[in-house]
Amino acid sequence: MPLPEGTLRLDRVHTVARDTLEFFFTVTAPTPFGFVAGQFLSLEVKPNVWRAYSIASLPGDDQLILLVRIIPEGVGSQVLSAAQSGAEFRFRGPFGHFGLSPTPDIGLTFCATGTGIAPLRALILTEAAQPHPRPMRLWYGGRDTDDIAYLGDIAQWASTLDLTVCLSRQTALPAGGSYRTGRITDLVTTAPLHDQEFYLCGNGDMVKDLTARLIAAGVSKNAIKKERFN
Repeated sequence: MPLPEGTLRLDRVHTVARDTLEFFFTVTAPTPFGFVAGQFLSLEVKPNVWRAYSIASLPGDDQLILLVRIIPEGVGSQVLSAAQSGAEFRFRGPFGHFGLSPTPDIGLTFCATGTGIAPLRALILTEAAQPHPRPMRLWYGGRDTDDIAYLGDIAQWASTLDLTVCLSRQTALPAGGSYRTGRITDLVTTAPLHDQEFYLCGNGDMVKDLTARLIAAGVSKNAIKKERFN
């Protein structure tokens, strides 16, 4: 069965963290383009070279947003960072089942490092738009505040969102109660874990480690959803 394909046109680029760019695209085909919050697409960055990127925007938004960490050895990130407005890219998708469950009366804990925040942004905004959004927590980790994408915007995503930012290499923390020194995996020992579903996205080692810690602390495997970036 052929994979669903389409075309994106790059409109603009915005820096959201250190070495992290937000790319705004118009979907030129197919129109309309349907996807579910939490899904990803595969972008052809060179002929027959494809890279997967989670979608940070919402279904129905005017533009499709991809969040990309720019690294020297990254084929996809180097092509995208050099692209000019108007550049067109083929894509395949959407793919993935990293979506919100309909389970009522349960809290949602979102856990991210780096560009793993992309699908979580879409999931949080989707839940926030519901008539009665469930309580939400976001555990977001980086080396320092310059690593944290959307830092100035996260608090506006949802009134029910409790934010904890963990900084592994910054000991002088910003004012306010949202910041901790350490890694998000450390929060397993201090945060309530019952009646929660966990959505993990980011560095593969983080996802593996946090999954193991949650299970060791008594969280059911069925309550852990994950998307690993390698």
